[in-house]
Amino acid sequence: MIELLGYATLGFFVAKWFAPLQAVKDELLYFFNSQIRIIFKRPNFEFKYSYVLYCSKCITFWGTLMYTQNIFTACISALLAYTIDYLVNYMNVNWEE
Repeated sequence: MIELLGYATLGFFVAKWFAPLQAVKDELLYFFNSQIRIIFKRPNFEFKYSYVLYCSKCITFWGTLMYTQNIFTACISALLAYTIDYLVNYMNVNWEE
């Protein structure tokens, strides 16, 4: 159980809280959008699935699945990451009141 919680926490930090990775993800999306605009001559192009890089459930599920090769472990870890994300958001809203 501790191992699953570790996967969930790591996925949550990679998706939302670890600041150096957030800057890298932002630069990666900016670079990707600008290159597609130049190569395909589409001035209004914007990557529509950028939320996937900031989704704790997605990062945790795919990261755990690649690491453990076990879909049950990945599903449980993603559920725990969702719970952690929900609890942190709930605490932030109540903290500001």
